[in-house]
Amino acid sequence: MSLSVRRLAVVLVCHLLSGWALLASLALAGGLMVMERRQPLAMGVGVLVLLAWVCHLSMSLSWVLDRRMGRGVPGVGTLAALGSALSWPWVFPWDARSDAGELLAASGLGIVLALPSVLLALWLLRFHVRRPGRLAR
Repeated sequence: MSLSVRRLAVVLVCHLLSGWALLASLALAGGLMVMERRQPLAMGVGVLVLLAWVCHLSMSLSWVLDRRMGRGVPGVGTLAALGSALSWPWVFPWDARSDAGELLAASGLGIVLALPSVLLALWLLRFHVRRPGRLAR
């Protein structure tokens, strides 16, 4: 099996395993951008989510094609992903009737659902940011 076919298989498996997280984040981002037009923070988080996934998909495609992107797209994607992840508590305010266990359970479920794509993103960052001679094949 060629390198590109193996890499494509890895990308497809990771995205399939993270499919629920991908769909949920895109649905939330779309909802935030369409329904919350009067809330600039919500729209901004929606844009960050979309930007993070676009960067992730472009890094994945470049990896499958064995082309390094440099630091631009991976850096923007990392900042967008971190920014959107850290902004959720302000976009969806914490319900005072809920307890910390519910927050941890919901966050844990989100992490588990997205974990394959997050791990792939970390590998893609390593691939795209390092110089060509530093990665062994």
